[in-house]
Amino acid sequence: MDKTFKALLIEEDNGTYTNKVVERNIDDLPEGDLLIKVSYSSLNYKDALSASGNPGVTRNFPHTPGIDAVGEVAQSDSPSFKEGDKVIVTGYDLGMNTSGGFSEFIRVPSSWALRLPDKLTELDSMCLGTAGLTAGLSIYALESFRGISNTKSIVTGSTGGVGSISVMLLSKLGSEVTALSGKSDQEELLKGLGAKEVISREQLPELTRLPIGKPLW
Repeated sequence: MDKTFKALLIEEDNGTYTNKVVERNIDDLPEGDLLIKVSYSSLNYKDALSASGNPGVTRNFPHTPGIDAVGEVAQSDSPSFKEGDKVIVTGYDLGMNTSGGFSEFIRVPSSWALRLPDKLTELDSMCLGTAGLTAGLSIYALESFRGISNTKSIVTGSTGGVGSISVMLLSKLGSEVTALSGKSDQEELLKGLGAKEVISREQLPELTRLPIGKPLW
């Protein structure tokens, strides 16, 4: 296996952050019992924070962002995975202070990895990405708590990754969805995803101004 690969590298110089694609060596990667050849990653807000030097996300530079990745196991020292397995990594410290998915290879603890489900392609998994996982977990919690079918729901930030997927999932599960957005030109998109109604941020205070008004969502 060729030990060199390409990666996006963010560098810091006196408070200025720059990015470029560089050639790195496998030996430069952090310790871990799973080496993964990355097929796809997704772009998340946290990646932008990392790339711009937000200390709450990334403390040490140079650094490679990318908080999720899907790919094929290239080398495994774990009994849970073998070479050639397709896996997903999302969450934990990937792309924050551990070299992330905007790279041809990542090395992580095997406990961070999950097998790619048979019915999900690598590309589809990163089209959904961390945003899809977040939306799915939230909606699963709602379903477990009170059910979703025949309810009314409101989704804030509805044109974002988590919000747009939430609109789609809630609608598919039988909820009447109101999408809240500051982007009036996205109404057609949101209704196409399943929103019954689209309201602006300015409308929300008027709809909820009564202190003991009837619950809307």
